[in-house]
This record gives sequence, structure tokens and C-alpha cells, in this order.
Amino acid sequence: MDSKGNYLDGSKTYKLTLPANVPAKDFWSIVLYDPQTRSMLQTDQRFPSANSQSGMVKKNPDESFSIYFGSKAPKGMKGNWIQTVPGKDFFYSFASMAL
Repeated sequence: MDSKGNYLDGSKTYKLTLPANVPAKDFWSIVLYDPQTRSMLQTDQRFPSANSQSGMVKKNPDESFSIYFGSKAPKGMKGNWIQTVPGKDFFYSFASMAL
């Protein structure tokens, strides 16, 4: 749910900021799911996800990470963006680990 208690809506754009030195020694991952099927959200992206090992996600100047969920990527943030489907709810899973 969003900060107002509403279900996440694929028509909107959201930003999730992971703090600098996120407590994930070796790896973190965010994956979007369809609440009806509990399967990964079906979008034009091969995998509706972002992770610290992809080489695509850019750090912010303060070493935090901003990950965007929305139907279109914010300008210059395609590597930090996970596509959603307008009119379709979704939820995400965050995982981290030390290898």
C-alpha cells in the first residue's frame, strides 16, 4: 500500500528509496507481482524487477537508491525503473542477503 493506505495502482508513479548502506551485504532485489495471480506482473520488461547486481541501477549522490514503479520511466532513470500496467494493481517483494 502507499503512504495513504491505498493499494498500489499501475496508473500512478511511485518512488521507493533504499537508504545508503542498505542492510543487504551482498545483494538486494525488488520484484513486482500481480495480486490476482500472485505471479510476476506481466509487462513489456522481461522481468518486472530491479536488483543491486544488475549493473543498471544508479546510486543517488548520497549513496541511497531510488527505485521507481510506473507505466513510464522517469527521464534518465530507466535502470532504476520497474514498469507497471495502467489500471492494474500490484505489490512488490523486497529481498536482501549476504552471500
